[in-house]
Amino acid sequence: PEQPTPPLRYVAVNLADHYVGDGAIFEGLGHALSTLRFSLVRLSMPRNGISSRAVHTLMLDCLWHCEVLEHVDLSGNKGITSSAGRTCVKFARHRVSLLTFDLSGTYVFNATRAIIDGLLQERRGPQVSP
Repeated sequence: PEQPTPPLRYVAVNLADHYVGDGAIFEGLGHALSTLRFSLVRLSMPRNGISSRAVHTLMLDCLWHCEVLEHVDLSGNKGITSSAGRTCVKFARHRVSLLTFDLSGTYVFNATRAIIDGLLQERRGPQVSP
């Protein structure tokens, strides 16, 4: 007999100020994301010593394994520079569930952040004032 599919669980991962650095991303975050039985909706990694090089890997891992990801916070990672900008724009464009992407406090160009914010604003739709 076929086993019933367990209900999908949604989780948020908050690694704020844990300084995981690039090593955790290169050495297994993708594997962890692919083997866990939950859907990641929020990834918060501010002030973790992440570089642009790791952002490329992280965004690819999230594209492959985080189908319902809505919020990404990479703020305060001074190693994220303009070289990661194109990757971040592509990620924001292709991960259609994404609603917020915080790159404040990084060295990604303001113009690049504005492009990402514009894409996400369109996706969120008009904001209604209370």
